[in-house]
This record gives sequence, structure tokens and C-alpha cells, in this order.
Amino acid sequence: MKKLFSTPKRAVISTLCIVAVVLIAAAGAVLLGNGLISKAEAKAVALADAGLDEADVSALRARLELDDGRFLYEVDFYNDGAEYEYQIQARDGDIISRDIDGGPVVQNIPAGVQGAASGVQDTVVQEETASAASEEPATAAPETAAQEEPAVGASAAAGGGADNAGGDIGADRAKAVALAHAQLNEGDVRFVKTELDHDDGRAEYEVEFYYGKLEYSYTIDAVTGSILEYDVDRD
Repeated sequence: MKKLFSTPKRAVISTLCIVAVVLIAAAGAVLLGNGLISKAEAKAVALADAGLDEADVSALRARLELDDGRFLYEVDFYNDGAEYEYQIQARDGDIISRDIDGGPVVQNIPAGVQGAASGVQDTVVQEETASAASEEPATAAPETAAQEEPAVGASAAAGGGADNAGGDIGADRAKAVALAHAQLNEGDVRFVKTELDHDDGRAEYEVEFYYGKLEYSYTIDAVTGSILEYDVDRD
């Protein structure tokens, strides 16, 4: 009887370790089977939001994490020089936040929104053409110079006044590009910042606004109107 109860300490520790591993595996199985979406489904949500197929991206990965008591997937991948990072609710597949850094992001926005953004860029090209046409040699006839003055005024008004100088699309155009991409109306949001900045010699607009509890942040090229970077966070 004495020998029966003299289990070596090492055997007890080994048994406890095995039990712990089994419990952890069982807990993981319960969690994954308790309404959580799979990694493949999280990847599909992110790719659909970006308007891309799995064959179009590289380094695609998804990781399940616990953040402030909730499970979420961190999904990231690369496409055409841009890095995409998503946080996706593991229970219902809702996108918590998205961050796209670098690359020609405007090319990846939905078709209906693309037209709106392209329209802004076409207007910029027309304004630059009108501006170039107004810079005729001083020897031009007085009548020609007089005819060109209204075109210059119209260009300034279309671009938001002084902001449009030197090919700048202007703050109003930058707002329009951001709203078109977010598929929102100006009356539905609350703007907190629209300012012109320079980064590595490039002029760009920083546009931020709120829609409900979502905070939208955009970086827009001040000359072309292209979206350089955007981020959506839940407040």
C-alpha cells in the first residue's frame, strides 16, 4: 500500500502538463467552434473589402488574437507596392479597422467610387490645361488676354480659391475624394481636419472626419487627387 501512494514527483508533473495541454486544446476547439469565423473567412472578408483576389496579393496571413476581451483576426497582405492591414471581428466578420500604406490605392476602390475620384482628377487636368493656356507670351493681342481672364477665374473657383494655385486640387476637392471613397455624403459626417501638408517634397492633404463612431483618416495627393493612404478606426 505504501508503494501505491509513493508516486514520484516527476510523474505527477508530467501528468499535470498533459492535462493542461488537453485543456488548452479543448478550450481552443470550443472557442473556434463557438461562432468564430475561420482564418480563411477572415482573409476573404479583407480581400473582398480591398477589391482583390487571393491570386493578386502576396504574403497573405491571418492571426487570431485576444484584444480587450474580444477575439479578432489580424489580416495583412501586399498588392502593387501597398501594404494592407485589417482587424476583423472574429465572431461576426465585421471590419474593425483597415490601414493601407503606400501604392496606388485609388486603383483598388470600388468601380462606382472610382468614377467619382477620376472625375476629380479629370477636373484637375482641365484646370492645369487652362492655367497653361493662360500663360501666353506677353506679345499676345489685348483681346486674347481679355478672353482668357474669365477662364482663370473659373479655374480658381472650381478648385476652392487660393488653395488651387500651382495645380493644387484644393481642400474642397480633397474632401470630395475622401467622401467619394468612403461612399458618404458631407452632411452625414463631422470634419475635424483638412489641411495641406508637405512630405518628402510632395504636397498632400490630411483629411479626417467622423461618421458615427468611425474615424476616417485620408492622405491625398494635392496635385493628382490620388489617395495615398487611408485608415478607418472605431472610436
